[in-house]
Amino acid sequence: MNDFIDYAYSLHEKYPVADAHFDLPSIVFLLKKIGKSNIVEQFFLKDWQRAGLNFIGAAVYLDKKALDGNHWQNAYDQITALYEDIKPLYPQVQIITSSAQLEQVLKNHYIGLLLYFEGLEPVEEDLSLLEEGYLLGIRGASLTWSRDNLFAHGCCPVYKQEDVRGGLTSYGLEAVRKMESFPMFFDISHLNDDGIHQLHTCTHFPYIATHSNARALLPHYRNLSDSQILCLANRGGIIGINAYKDLVCTKKEFSPFDELCRHILYMVHLAGPSHVGYGLDLCSMLTSAQQGKTEPTLIEDCLISHKELPLVTAKLLESGLSEQDVLSIMGNNFISYFRSFLEISETKNILAKAT
Repeated sequence: MNDFIDYAYSLHEKYPVADAHFDLPSIVFLLKKIGKSNIVEQFFLKDWQRAGLNFIGAAVYLDKKALDGNHWQNAYDQITALYEDIKPLYPQVQIITSSAQLEQVLKNHYIGLLLYFEGLEPVEEDLSLLEEGYLLGIRGASLTWSRDNLFAHGCCPVYKQEDVRGGLTSYGLEAVRKMESFPMFFDISHLNDDGIHQLHTCTHFPYIATHSNARALLPHYRNLSDSQILCLANRGGIIGINAYKDLVCTKKEFSPFDELCRHILYMVHLAGPSHVGYGLDLCSMLTSAQQGKTEPTLIEDCLISHKELPLVTAKLLESGLSEQDVLSIMGNNFISYFRSFLEISETKNILAKAT
């Protein structure tokens, strides 16, 4: 395995690496509230550099406590807290809003953050706030987290096993049309089965699952069925594999790390290597921040931090995947997807201004 680890680190150093889902704005906002500053530099930057990360999907997530207050204000505060925190790190770390920025990040081996809503709770009854979010840098959203809201029915949360019925609401369909007009990308990771099917039939652009696993390996409604995986792949979407232990394996005799890699290989063999990537979630730090702590008291994920991501790549190389397939999973798939999406968004905005 040592040879593969060295090989993996060399690939992470030379080629693009992406993680499609990390609750970074929420973490920065929560730690700022307890008096911390320079949070990205102090707690994450070295690990990102060790992993060779170039791209991170930075999800704005409202937890249960945040739902008791002003939803839009909480989301706005998360976004501005992140902008403020990374300002001293520019251009090494920056929020991406255009394809040109993405290309510069890749060319110079910087780290680009792409903002999106993990659930449309910040918008609530005012869809004009989607435009406000876009102006702040938001480039996509899931309609809901694992709970019902005005837009759709979420799947059951991880600690439940329940087949939640009901798809998108009429208001949710209106939000979908609004999002497509920008466009913003759609993330199906927390949507229920009916909602995923409905979104597939009523949208035109490729959609993604930023942090989901294979239901065939761990039977839970939070994970994706084979048919959902194939529908997403046939539309041109990407699935980011989630490292949260409870969505990877339940039997203690299994190695969570090995099972995580098994989910990746299962997806690759089912849908093809061009539709799989990393979407690690890495919930331990968010849980700690919610508790007012800076160090995880419980490791909820298969990886301690991003610095261990090259070990996953090494395992994929050891499994016999080609270098080209591994590079696709490691970063090229998601980066190609977001490059294309940003280009479409820019073209539509140019045409709209011209008319």
